[in-house]
Amino acid sequence: MKRLAALFCALLFLCACSVRLPVREAAPSDRPPETQPPLPAPAAPAAETASIPDDGRFTLRYVPEDSLNPYSCSSEVNRLLSSLLYERLVDVTADFRAVPSLCTAWSSRDGGTVFELELRQDVSFSDGSPMSVWDVAYSLNRAREETSCYAGRLRCIQDVSVSGDGLTVTLTGPLPSFPLRLDVPVVKEGTAYRDRPLGSGPYVFAEEEGGCALLPNPCGSNGALPYERIELCAFAPEEALSALTSGALDLLVGEPGSLSPSAVEGAVRRSLPTSILYYLALNPHCDALAAAERRRLVNACLDRVSLSVILGGEAALLPVHPALGEADDTEARAWLPQDIPAYCIDILTEDYDGDGTLEYFREGTPVPFSFRLLVCSENEAATAAARSMADDLRARGIDMELRLLNESEFLRALRNGDYEAYIASMRLTADFDLTALYQGIGDDLLRLFASEYRAAEGESRIMAASSLGAYSAECALVLPLCFLKRAIWFPQGAIENMEPSWTDPFLNLSDWKTHG
Repeated sequence: MKRLAALFCALLFLCACSVRLPVREAAPSDRPPETQPPLPAPAAPAAETASIPDDGRFTLRYVPEDSLNPYSCSSEVNRLLSSLLYERLVDVTADFRAVPSLCTAWSSRDGGTVFELELRQDVSFSDGSPMSVWDVAYSLNRAREETSCYAGRLRCIQDVSVSGDGLTVTLTGPLPSFPLRLDVPVVKEGTAYRDRPLGSGPYVFAEEEGGCALLPNPCGSNGALPYERIELCAFAPEEALSALTSGALDLLVGEPGSLSPSAVEGAVRRSLPTSILYYLALNPHCDALAAAERRRLVNACLDRVSLSVILGGEAALLPVHPALGEADDTEARAWLPQDIPAYCIDILTEDYDGDGTLEYFREGTPVPFSFRLLVCSENEAATAAARSMADDLRARGIDMELRLLNESEFLRALRNGDYEAYIASMRLTADFDLTALYQGIGDDLLRLFASEYRAAEGESRIMAASSLGAYSAECALVLPLCFLKRAIWFPQGAIENMEPSWTDPFLNLSDWKTHG
């Protein structure tokens, strides 16, 4: 803490706060809660208790208008399907741990700037050709291209080179958590721009006269498969739930934040943590929000539990997911006033004229504590959360007016800095690199804390996370609200031993036990 204090003193005079739109990840697919450890898969009821009809087939959604290219398909439905066709370098679990897949082991040197990747040697593509280290290098370089949905997370790569039977990856700076960004599909060299590149996953795509299906990969080495055939059907989003309840669809994956319905007769619902963070950004150039004391008052008045229910997530005070077990929010909570009326007196922000709205002093004159919140009107959940937030703040004497704009106007306002506050979401990387979240913030110390957390590992990373959370709560420029969850539904008793992640519902497919 002495070192952090020294950094604070050295950089305090640099902190000229200005807020701009944070840089977001390049595409929705590059976007893979709760102080407790991840919940184990609930034991499935016996198959005979299921009330959903069983047609004897296993059917998944498919969007035929889009490709199954894992780097460029735009449909989230097809992107999830691609995990059945392609293997990744590593897999990322529901509690954000990197586990070996095609990459069997990794090690780092030079302060976490160079990684050596060891690769499996027994892998063949679906055409029977063996996978080589050159295929892996080719795939990783394709994933880095700007047209790839993985480009955002892989901008940290400076160079990829072949070293014997493995790869050497050189980064632009220290990043000990780099393996968490390597859940990247591998395809055969020369096929990455096809609609369906050649892969080594457990299944292959088959286009038949009666429709499309996934069949076991004849050259695969993925062990026993739970299904000899997976039917693909083009259900529209509004048809998916009724298809599940009628037995025509056997696994439904919701959009992040869409947790309804909470119960489907005859179905099991699993809620999975995601790395999508909803947050409230406050502009210190707005006079009402210029003082950190008043921004902390706003932070203390937020009902995160209610907001997380509206948004479909898990309440969060820190920008680091509780499932990681890396961040203690004790220091951050110390910056939240517990006795709000007493705190208002301390910061000279009270209802001086008795009109129900707090006032603060500007050049000796009391002025209303009032600001406008920018909201994208096309985001129904964010709009509902903003209305709830406004009601809570008004009950505390803070007048927050909503300014609703369509998506293009909303983004233009953020780019131009034309806002006093806004609510938005950002998909963080699986290692919760926060430098992008704070990139548009003119607080040098906040960005320094984010950089130190990114470069830390082990016990140092835990300390860096707590220090970052504490300073984030102190300056109160970006206020975390919640991390979204993703729901999946499937018939009761149909699947056991399922351990999905939010980016891959089929993560441990070979371990599934199926009934029906």
